[in-house]
Amino acid sequence: MFIIILIHYVFILFNSVLFCQNWNEFAFQLFMLVELWIILEAVDFSGLNFMLFEHLSVQPRNIS
Repeated sequence: MFIIILIHYVFILFNSVLFCQNWNEFAFQLFMLVELWIILEAVDFSGLNFMLFEHLSVQPRNIS
């Protein structure tokens, strides 16, 4: 759910940068994109991905 919200946020920001009306708005949206990039770099997704794949993976079972 968090990833979906993030993707929508990035999409909205890119649309705002592409269709902005003045340079002040463009600078603000560019600043927001840079800030979002810094946040994404700071957040460690490796543990989250590990937990997700561990949950989805099929565990081998001993049949005796």
